[in-house]
Amino acid sequence: MSLYLEQRLENQLKITPQLIIANEVLAMSSAELEQAVAQEVEQNPVLEVIEHERCPLCGNPIRGSHCPYCAGRKPPHAETWEPEGWNYQDYRTAAWDEEDDDPISRVPSSTTLAEYLTWQIRPALAAEDHPIAQFLIDSLDSHGYLTVSPGEVAAHLGVTPDRVQKVIAELQRLDPPGIGAAGPQEALLIQLRRMREDGKPRPLAEAIISQWELFLKQQVHTLARALNVTEQAIRDEYAFIKANLNAKPAHAHWALGEARPASDTVYIRPDIAIRRRPAPDTGFEVEVLPGRSFTLRIAPEYKRLAEELETKNDPSCEQAKEQLKEYMSRGKLFIRCVNQRWQTLQMIGDWLVNYQAEFLENGERSIKPITRAELAEQIGVHESTVSRAVANKYALLPNGRVIPLADFFDESLAVKDVLLEIIQHEERPLSDQELAKRLAQRGYPIARRTVAKYRQELGILPARLRCS
Repeated sequence: MSLYLEQRLENQLKITPQLIIANEVLAMSSAELEQAVAQEVEQNPVLEVIEHERCPLCGNPIRGSHCPYCAGRKPPHAETWEPEGWNYQDYRTAAWDEEDDDPISRVPSSTTLAEYLTWQIRPALAAEDHPIAQFLIDSLDSHGYLTVSPGEVAAHLGVTPDRVQKVIAELQRLDPPGIGAAGPQEALLIQLRRMREDGKPRPLAEAIISQWELFLKQQVHTLARALNVTEQAIRDEYAFIKANLNAKPAHAHWALGEARPASDTVYIRPDIAIRRRPAPDTGFEVEVLPGRSFTLRIAPEYKRLAEELETKNDPSCEQAKEQLKEYMSRGKLFIRCVNQRWQTLQMIGDWLVNYQAEFLENGERSIKPITRAELAEQIGVHESTVSRAVANKYALLPNGRVIPLADFFDESLAVKDVLLEIIQHEERPLSDQELAKRLAQRGYPIARRTVAKYRQELGILPARLRCS
């Protein structure tokens, strides 16, 4: 038997407490991160949060009078916040408790759509019109449409229809855009009117939607002739409408169950916001939420105290010195992990919006195939890092929709979109096998079982049950 020594170099990942904390922070949603920050600040006296003025809807810093990410309005100043006759205490929540000085807890984590609309509209109205506004908000359905006419509201409240109409007009100026419309057509036209007022008119889109029946049937040739434009111009405008407008405005930022009223709808907190670059630039840019809505730092007074204790040789100060050193070390680690989470999400978001720009412009059919492993290789991180960063997180799109971040990796979205279109225009219910053939003709060759799976995920019944 012979013995020999061999020298080898091996790369091994060492699991350290720092890595565990970093992974935990990376996997947190924006709401979970805020809770973690609040808890850490409470437990560690050397940490402090510097709050920036934030949008009550998405939690992002407000610049000017509107949030640049979700169009949420800036809260009115204190002196104009409470109109005469409005009982402010009736509409307060724990998130606005004056005695609570924790900036993280002041961000609403479960604001309903009705509460958000009430918060926006009351300062804009005279006190005597508040009951009209509240009645209208309570009359919104799960899509954000009004379910009552001005005449019905006027009769119920004993006011004039003109007065009700003025409050409806104010309601339709609120966010999300299109809220308070009588139906999907008006919701889309309200959004286009908002764009026109912002200096970004789409006259062809307005003309197309005004031809509602032709628009719904996607009669491209007939629309082109009626509006004296090319068929390609009509198709381009369809793509714009699909990518940038929302026919169901209450679904833009709010998680909805089946037939739930606005008072029960709960806001989904996005983790990143994607918006168009301001003209003359093109493309999209990403903001991680709520990464820059507050600054987390070591309090300056504790930094000075640590420096003072270091210069003292008094044995009685040793225990305090060690305790402070532990707090400082723990605080710096937590700040580093929060910043690393922000940098990782920013890097992933920047890469995705560049790669999936056509998806953002034109909708699901333009999504490009990409896996988490491929993205990890592109940005130079481990696949597990991308998986943790993406899991259970949401993106706010330029059109106001909030989607899972995982959708950027889901190439089945394009197939599902075409499948939905085929079923919506079928003359008779098509079997899954027939749907597979139609999809193959459109350039999406998939198996019948896959068709059945996608159909079920879309909530569509099989052919034999679609007959009725």
